[in-house]
Amino acid sequence: MNIIDFVVVLCCISSIRCCKDGWTQFGNKCYFFSQQVEPWIEAISFCRVFDSKLAEPLTSDESHYLISHSQHIGGTFWIGISDVIIDDRWIYTTGQKPITVNNFQPGQPNGHTSQNCVALYSSFHGYWADLSCLSSYRFICETDADRQAEPWTDAISFCQESHFLISHSQHIGCKNGWTQNGNKCYFFSHQVEPWTEAMSVCRVFDSKLAEPMTSQDSHFLISHSQHVGGNFWIGISDIIDEDRWIYSTGQTPIKVNHFQPGEPNAHTSANCVALWAPFHGYWADENCLTSYQFICETDNESSESQVIG
Repeated sequence: MNIIDFVVVLCCISSIRCCKDGWTQFGNKCYFFSQQVEPWIEAISFCRVFDSKLAEPLTSDESHYLISHSQHIGGTFWIGISDVIIDDRWIYTTGQKPITVNNFQPGQPNGHTSQNCVALYSSFHGYWADLSCLSSYRFICETDADRQAEPWTDAISFCQESHFLISHSQHIGCKNGWTQNGNKCYFFSHQVEPWTEAMSVCRVFDSKLAEPMTSQDSHFLISHSQHVGGNFWIGISDIIDEDRWIYSTGQTPIKVNHFQPGEPNAHTSANCVALWAPFHGYWADENCLTSYQFICETDNESSESQVIG
């Protein structure tokens, strides 16, 4: 198969795209402008239910379309941009890449560590403002416009039959703002959240509250939490069965125990585990509704070239 043949195959793919009812189309994207209001994290979860994400304008045209349409509808709308991981480093939620377009209102962002999420702000005629992620606003979901599937299937089949090589670059390591230990990447937050909201924030970034499986993992978290400073939620609780401490993922019993001597001690009033600063980072059982910093965990990124066909 030569390159001309491959181009012909791609040109045969239908360019007809369309959006579901209730969504508006701009270019190859479909957008849903909500009527309901939600905090930023819940807005992300809502979009995911519909196989979409909070809108991430990648070009000036996309951004100005969202601004214009939000003003036509009326209201303040969350989009998928934040500086949750590193203060003043504004990134897209998907992929955690730096923003490629900037439509902040002059004088914005101005909230520092207390305002980490971006909205199209009605008082600024839809231009961006940094706002508290806990505030409830309307939101914009984004997905690719549907494309006819059959021609694409035919093209893939052609490539497979011709043993066409499709490869992508290898990448190993942690994203900016994350700390590597072994084959894990950890994010030590600066913002504070209750335990369940901390879990939701981690999920936004395709991660989970840290679950130390080995003594080495646990001691690393303890040591680094002391270096950063603060109390940090991790993904361990006895919410389901009193005094049976389990990991949030899989609900399996903990494999390592670094409770401070005398802990846990609060019985039914404190069901979630934090690395507790007064205990030099060793574990304490705390009330899950208390707001602390938190640690997210994910595997190292790694990918290898693939051959299709």
